[in-house]
Amino acid sequence: MDSIASALGMKTFAGFVGGIISLRFFEGLTLQGKVWTVGGGMVMSFFLTHPIMDYFKWNVEHYEGGVGFIVGLFGMSVAAAAAKLVTDSDVLKSWIKRG
Repeated sequence: MDSIASALGMKTFAGFVGGIISLRFFEGLTLQGKVWTVGGGMVMSFFLTHPIMDYFKWNVEHYEGGVGFIVGLFGMSVAAAAAKLVTDSDVLKSWIKRG
């Protein structure tokens, strides 16, 4: 393995770079929050790049880095928005009240 990119896989390295760039758009994060954001972008990129490529029928390996970068860049933003949607949901609040 010649480099970090080949050791981790291009999609994971691209997700790492995307996660770092995404920090520019998150305000008020602590150091721990920044580490979780970059790490989350890497993990999401590792697990979601190939399913996204399969869904859109992009079977070209050259796209792996680009898709991994996009997932790393926007992955944590989408996850945060989904979590907020679920926690703000009236359905979830009613389930919690029942329990």
